[in-house]
Amino acid sequence: MMIGKINFIKLILICMIAVMLPIFTGCDEGSSEDFEYYIDFTSDIFEPDDNSMYLVRFDTDPDVLGLAVTASNITAGPIHSIYFDFVFRDYVLRFDSYEPSTLLEQAGDVTYQVGIDSQDPSRLIVAITLMGDATIDAGAEGALIFLYFKPERLGTCPLTFENAWFINSGDPDGQKLTGIAWYGGHAYVIK
Repeated sequence: MMIGKINFIKLILICMIAVMLPIFTGCDEGSSEDFEYYIDFTSDIFEPDDNSMYLVRFDTDPDVLGLAVTASNITAGPIHSIYFDFVFRDYVLRFDSYEPSTLLEQAGDVTYQVGIDSQDPSRLIVAITLMGDATIDAGAEGALIFLYFKPERLGTCPLTFENAWFINSGDPDGQKLTGIAWYGGHAYVIK
């Protein structure tokens, strides 16, 4: 069977359009959503030592930064409470939400207080406390809380901990645990 010259050219054009259209529109078979921004992340430490707190990115959409604030074998003592300020550039990232972890909940009921400082929108204040006299034994390891951020604009954003400490008991004589290193990271909002 012979295809006429005009029909052959139409067939070639249809095939070319079918192949080239996804390239010109920026789509591919694996992508069902277009994102205005993407967020990349690097940690300040890749192999944390014992008695370290560090950030781990976990799977989220490319335009959401999900960070697990993670403990690495906290042997400095039992843990009752954790307090820290999480500092970021509020003109690059916006705090979106948080989710509790189950690490401290193994020892009892936990309260989470998380909010932006009313005097400084680039400072997230976090307090995580076991209720009553409950503590988690020395050697704690795993995520303490999950923090979510969304992009505001293109840029680099250092992520740091300030005013960070652990308290070893729920009584008024509770002591701050010493010798714990806190490592942040950097977020990069790109197109």
